[in-house]
Amino acid sequence: MKKERRVLYILFAFLLMIAFVLPVSADIGPKASVHILFENVGDKTYYAALFSEKDSTGPNSAWDGEEAHRNPYHIDEAIWEAFQSHTDPDGFYYLQNGEVLKGNEYVWGYYPPDTFKVVLYEPETGTYLSSDVLKRDAFDSYFTAVIGEDSFSSVGYDAEKSSNDRIQAYRTKQGFSRFGAPLVRIALTAVIELIIALCFGFKGKRRVLLILGANVLTQAILNLTLINFWENDELTVTLICEIVVFVIEWLVYRWLFYRCEEKEQKKKRIFVYTLIANAVTFLVGILLPIGFPLL
Repeated sequence: MKKERRVLYILFAFLLMIAFVLPVSADIGPKASVHILFENVGDKTYYAALFSEKDSTGPNSAWDGEEAHRNPYHIDEAIWEAFQSHTDPDGFYYLQNGEVLKGNEYVWGYYPPDTFKVVLYEPETGTYLSSDVLKRDAFDSYFTAVIGEDSFSSVGYDAEKSSNDRIQAYRTKQGFSRFGAPLVRIALTAVIELIIALCFGFKGKRRVLLILGANVLTQAILNLTLINFWENDELTVTLICEIVVFVIEWLVYRWLFYRCEEKEQKKKRIFVYTLIANAVTFLVGILLPIGFPLL
């Protein structure tokens, strides 16, 4: 009995180590975007950037004068200098981004500013084209900018192309994946392990309830762990948790089956059942999302 308790203490310490050592990233899921579609680009070379009403958004920020924070994305130094030296009349900030305009579209796809101006720089003539103040009204916001002689002829929001579909679909999927899917997996795992238990001859109301209770408890812990750590390496974390679940279930069955009038039951049989049941449910857990992506 002391040996089993020692193993449980080690497993508990191991779970604490996983909780504190594994890094948890909150930066998951789709990111908002701003798309600027340019017309009348012609054969000129332009560099595009968005000047923000705020001095930072996501990882982008205005230069604070510190050399260590200068040009963090290593864009062409001359282009960085050109945008940095451009003074916006409304005090909008250059967030040290900018790239050569390829084709007719500029995209800021990672934490774009909510309120901004579109700024084009033409290095051949050293001229700037700056739009009026624009606001991002959708998760994926599209704007059309018409280039004139020395200014934008017009810059407008394209409501037809702009959409919230991507984030709505993600939230729907995440809502089920985080709450509905774990319940389905717990129920399916309990049913599979119960069927395997019956094949091993583990029958009777008390034994069935013991198996169901142990499965619901361990699978709930497993799924709560995956919800918090799946973005690191889902397969590795799942495998580690499954091993822990296997050992816990084996110790529980080994101890309680003897109290459920199973004194004649050999320890080896309980071990083999627990191993096979967990191996089967582990494989089902890997293969299930292939046919049912939401699970």
